[in-house]
Amino acid sequence: MKKCLIILVYLFSNSGLLFSQEIKNSLGNNFVYPQFHENFSAEESWEIHKEAYKKQLKKNGLTDQEIDRKMVEYEKEKKLFLERINNQSEQAAIQRKEAELMRKKAEEQRKDAEILRAKAEQSRKEADVQRQKADDMRKQAEQARKESAVEREKAEEQRKQALVQRERAEKQRVEADVQRKKAEEMRIQAEEQRKKAEKLRNSFENILTRNIEVYAAATVVDPIRISVDKKTTLYFSINSRLKSGNMLVEIINPRGEKEAELSMENKPNSAETLNDEFTKFTNGSISKTIADTEAGDWQIRIFPEKAEGTVSISVARYIKPSSDE
Repeated sequence: MKKCLIILVYLFSNSGLLFSQEIKNSLGNNFVYPQFHENFSAEESWEIHKEAYKKQLKKNGLTDQEIDRKMVEYEKEKKLFLERINNQSEQAAIQRKEAELMRKKAEEQRKDAEILRAKAEQSRKEADVQRQKADDMRKQAEQARKESAVEREKAEEQRKQALVQRERAEKQRVEADVQRKKAEEMRIQAEEQRKKAEKLRNSFENILTRNIEVYAAATVVDPIRISVDKKTTLYFSINSRLKSGNMLVEIINPRGEKEAELSMENKPNSAETLNDEFTKFTNGSISKTIADTEAGDWQIRIFPEKAEGTVSISVARYIKPSSDE
């Protein structure tokens, strides 16, 4: 309330200054214009100063008639003064209301601004969090990109290796096809040979089977004789297993000529292999087919030299007549 009165007094003072200028022009130097106090209304202030004006006039030695005439002139200015004061009061009230509205709006705007500031602060914090997350995601993406590049290089290297392996596999497949064809050809040949061997085996009859034990003390082994009464084809198969010493086995025709031989020598093995049944023996064999053999006595001679072992002999002949019979 005091603030409003101060504003009103300020407005009155400004308007009173203008009004007093007009009064001074009309009333002269004896005019005392009203001074308003915040505790009085404009009407009360006017009355107070009117009484003061009368006293001033009396003090100046004016007669009652002159004072009444001055007061009439003074009263003429009251209406205009009050109208101005009322207008100014109304304007001040309007301005005060507008100021109050503006203050309320300003307060609301301040509150809204405070809310917006709080929201902006919250948004800033959330933006900082999002920025940090985005930065972390960027770092993770960069790490993933590097790892992906490494994996891509590995995949490229593996692809190249796979291509090389595929080329090798293709080459091996081609070679395998060639080998398969060769194997098929060999199988066909083996089948033909098997059939021939089967046919040949069925065409032979066994005429001698002998297993001979040779001892280290023996120096001579009686020759083995095979009597052939006509030309034929003979098949000799000799297998020997020598534990020690040396041995020579010969096939001799009826004219005393050597057709084939098997020579064996047993060499001492190291101490590590003495207990090995396979390595402490020397094995040897010979197979011989003699066509158009002469009739007569064939011999198989064995010459041991401090030899100890066994000799297995098998002789078969062709049972079909030869072409010149």
